[in-house]
Order: sequence, then structure tokens, then C-alpha cells
Amino acid sequence: MDHMLHLTRSESCMMHTTVKRVSNDSPLKACSTNVVISYVVDSTRASVTTNSSISLIQRYRDKLPRENNITPKPNFESLMEGDNYRCKLILPPNAAFHTTIGPATSIFHVSKQLVCLDAC
Repeated sequence: MDHMLHLTRSESCMMHTTVKRVSNDSPLKACSTNVVISYVVDSTRASVTTNSSISLIQRYRDKLPRENNITPKPNFESLMEGDNYRCKLILPPNAAFHTTIGPATSIFHVSKQLVCLDAC
């Protein structure tokens, strides 16, 4: 019963804080990159963007032949170059190629997106 009372009070306190919050008082800021790079195949108009590149690599991986019912995963390694990240993509042995390294960026997730876009 005490635990339930504590949860109810905590929820009430959170709701009160959320309702009374001034929009600019939070020290946390959303991380966003407004740059979306895309590659378009002229003949088919098919496209892949930085936002869809990681999932496309995952779908490619799912289409590879499986050995002993094991689906190998692509591996991503972070490489530091000064203040920038480069991402190394390592694909399973039965992929068309095994390794590629993307361009340097200041945000690792963007580097991961770009290496996947390069791989596509």
C-alpha cells in the first residue's frame, strides 16, 4: 500500500511539474541534424537517405544466406580522429564486401548513417 501511495504521489508531482514548466527552463536540448543526404537511382527513382540507410543495411543483412540458422549482424566500430568520429562498418563474410569506413563527422550516429549510405 505504501508503495502504491508513493507511486501515485510521484506521478502527481511529475504531472504538476510538467504542466507548470516554462518551455525554455530545461537545460536539456534536443539533438537534431537537419542535414539529410540522399542517393537516387536515376533510372528507377529509387532513393536511400541518411535516415533510412541503417535500416536498409539491416534489411540487406536479413537477405543474406544463413549458416546454421544464425543471422550474422553487421558490426559498427567507432574510430576517433581528433574531435570527429568515423564509423567502420563490418559486414558478414557472405556479403558482397566486408568492410567500409565512412566520412568523419562530429556526431557518431551521423557517421554511422553515412557509412551505411556509402555501403548502399
